[in-house]
Amino acid sequence: MTPELMRLWIEFAVGASRPAHPAPACFVERYERSRDQFSEGFPDEAARAGLREGVSPDFVRLLSGESEGEGTE
Repeated sequence: MTPELMRLWIEFAVGASRPAHPAPACFVERYERSRDQFSEGFPDEAARAGLREGVSPDFVRLLSGESEGEGTE
């Protein structure tokens, strides 16, 4: 990432910390989308025996802050 893009991203993130700014919704949606994509890949990894022993897709959901039934539509 170039310094200019990094600066723009930081300014966007700072703006998102203000409740009246439209950016908070963008960050919430981005986090939820990233979390879902991240946790969706773990069953495939588990099926290929690509996860370390003791790590399960349910464990990943717990670590990512996804409670049971949330974000799994």
